[in-house]
Amino acid sequence: MNKNFMRQLAGLILFFNALIIIITGVVLFIMPHGRIAYWINWKLLGLNKDQWSDIHIISALLFIVAMFFHMALNWRAFLNYFSYKKLSPLVLASIITILAIVLTIYNLPPVKQIVYLEKSIKKSWETKDNHPPIPHAEKLSLAKLCKFANIPPKEALKKLREKGWKVISIKENVKKIAETNHHSPMELWHVINDKTKKLNNLESTL
Repeated sequence: MNKNFMRQLAGLILFFNALIIIITGVVLFIMPHGRIAYWINWKLLGLNKDQWSDIHIISALLFIVAMFFHMALNWRAFLNYFSYKKLSPLVLASIITILAIVLTIYNLPPVKQIVYLEKSIKKSWETKDNHPPIPHAEKLSLAKLCKFANIPPKEALKKLREKGWKVISIKENVKKIAETNHHSPMELWHVINDKTKKLNNLESTL
């Protein structure tokens, strides 16, 4: 492989992964917080929160590797950016980078507005109906979730099976039960929790 081919390869890897990082970055920006995303089994284009995060991380790592590889292939040209003649771009690039970090640390405009926008978008996913009874309730076993809500485990198991849910044991993880039955943990909660049903029925009559 000649040097020109390697440069093109590194450049294209940088380009494609930069696109992926941009796309996944936007998705991470707008996706709900974990406690909601896991509870409602949030997905976008068939991918859940963890899958989008993993793609973002792997693409970023591949981008970093390709970047160093590209720098090694173009080392002389890169060093030229630090020469006296290139001092103005170097100073300006340093100022912009440091300024972005300082604005982020001290939560100053316009970074403050961007962070606020992200929080607002994530908060907009939350409703009265999709809030878990406790943060990350999907990680609990069915038995522990029932204990928290003062629901007899046998009664919860009966309700789920009457609805056609396949549950082997109350010791099973809530998230696992939901995934096995192609539902979200929130839907499991609505099946076993009569208080939720009564509240929804009351609100619908008002």
